[in-house]
Amino acid sequence: AGFTRIASVMVLLMAGVIVQIAIWAGLYGLLDLFDDAEAALYFSGVTFTSLGYGDLVLKPPTRLLAPLEAATGLLMFGITTAVLIGAIQFGEGRLKDVAKPKPRAPKSAPKE
Repeated sequence: AGFTRIASVMVLLMAGVIVQIAIWAGLYGLLDLFDDAEAALYFSGVTFTSLGYGDLVLKPPTRLLAPLEAATGLLMFGITTAVLIGAIQFGEGRLKDVAKPKPRAPKSAPKE
């Protein structure tokens, strides 16, 4: 159950990252900065993850969008890490609660 929960959280977080990359790529498409959607998605993914290969670059004055996206990506990966750690700690806390012995009710004296 713990592994399934953590895996589910990871999948949801990764889906959130992909959605954010797609939103940035959509912005680049609206601004007509790339020839096709694949190039916009590629640039957005490379920028959001702060890899920054440099094979595709934005031209002035829109090039300031790239560091803004990179900063957003760094912040979001920090939040993603915090959520994942929280999910792990939540699972560990529940395991400790399950492992605790339950207090027994005192036995009553036999009735006469």
